[in-house]
Amino acid sequence: MGTLVVCVDRTGDIADTAGVETPVAGTSAVESLVLSVGLADPEDSGVNTLLEGLRVARDLGDGDEEAVVAVVSGT
Repeated sequence: MGTLVVCVDRTGDIADTAGVETPVAGTSAVESLVLSVGLADPEDSGVNTLLEGLRVARDLGDGDEEAVVAVVSGT
């Protein structure tokens, strides 16, 4: 069984800042997203949320579980 780690952007700032549509799923896609958001607005609290989601998925994936990270955004 796997685990889905979901980062929720309730305000839609992350998607707007990066110019992407959500959901965004997978480690490499979320890493790319956090880089785009961080370069555009390094003080955005969403950057920390995305990084924590990546960390949690990585830590869960180090065990016997499969973990996938995803980002959803709304307005």
